Amino acid sequence: QFVWVTPTTVPVAGITPNVLQFIPSNTSLYTTVTNNNVNVYTAKATPQVTLNAVATDTYGKTLANRPLSYNTANNVISHRASVETLAVAGTVAWNNLTTIPTVANNDYTATFTPTDIANYNTV
Repeated sequence: QFVWVTPTTVPVAGITPNVLQFIPSNTSLYTTVTNNNVNVYTAKATPQVTLNAVATDTYGKTLANRPLSYNTANNVISHRASVETLAVAGTVAWNNLTTIPTVANNDYTATFTPTDIANYNTV
């Protein structure tokens, strides 16, 4: 069987060298082999972001005057036998701060920027 020497290592986005080991079923006849040359490619993750509701305000104020925050930003990872959820730190901001919302329920765009931009995509 093949096993990772450090199975709990969480690789960063990009190409990460990892150590793979072959353990034969019959160790009396065959030798365990460790290979230090296994590269694993890991893509950036895209977090799932849930925004908090924006409070009702007086007409005429721009989006810059309306606080925006997120409730959760998670990286949901599916394993063979389980699902793991990791919190992702970051900030959220309106895309167009000068927009004055209309008197109605409308959608306006915002962007979540993760603190760890090397491993997570902006949403």
